Amino acid sequence: MPCCLCFSDAPLNENELKGQRAVAIGRYVGNVNTFQTKLIDVPCSCATLPCCLISAWPYLSPCVQVHMRHRVLNHVSPGSGWTHYQCCQGHCTVCCFGPSDTPHTFPRTCMCLEACCCTGLAASANRIVIMDKYDLMPDPCDNSLIRMNNFLLLARCICDIAAIFDKNLRHAAQILDCLSEVLFWSTLGCMTAQTYAEVQFREQAAGAVVYQPMPADSDYGSYEAPKAPSAPPAAAE
Repeated sequence: MPCCLCFSDAPLNENELKGQRAVAIGRYVGNVNTFQTKLIDVPCSCATLPCCLISAWPYLSPCVQVHMRHRVLNHVSPGSGWTHYQCCQGHCTVCCFGPSDTPHTFPRTCMCLEACCCTGLAASANRIVIMDKYDLMPDPCDNSLIRMNNFLLLARCICDIAAIFDKNLRHAAQILDCLSEVLFWSTLGCMTAQTYAEVQFREQAAGAVVYQPMPADSDYGSYEAPKAPSAPPAAAE
């Protein structure tokens, strides 16, 4: 994640909004609300670091995404269980991931398959549901990640082509592949932890009861107990 600091976090221009990730993020550029925890700050917080590390572990991340999907769906619609589950929540229109008006017959099984086969899409869907719910704008770090991904993809393409003519460049291509994997899993861990922190914050804010003293000039505040009737005045002689 610190490598992202080498890339600008300025808003994406038209040319940069053409990739798959950029198109998905571009829908939320006009929103004004922000996440409570910045993506770049997730590894630096003791509250989000454990979730980040567990989610970034490839063998545990699918389990985390299944839990987070259930948590997110029931945060948006309390008590709904898996009723509103869809593959990637309808945010990926490829093949079986397209949106559907009918509920899945086996939502838990489908979610397990989604989390195992398309872990990145599952994590992105969880995050996008929360962004839709609260009109959240993309994290500035998203712009840096998109630019870094574009850079790595371009560098990998150049190395793969050059390796055809010079076999020594195959090692460079393999190094770039490793960097891409590290970037993917570290980003996925931070995204999941950021979504978890946002849900936690919203639920705590909704459940908090703040005592506010009643204004003195209100109807109940100015209420006085009825007084006993006074004795009638004496009759004049």
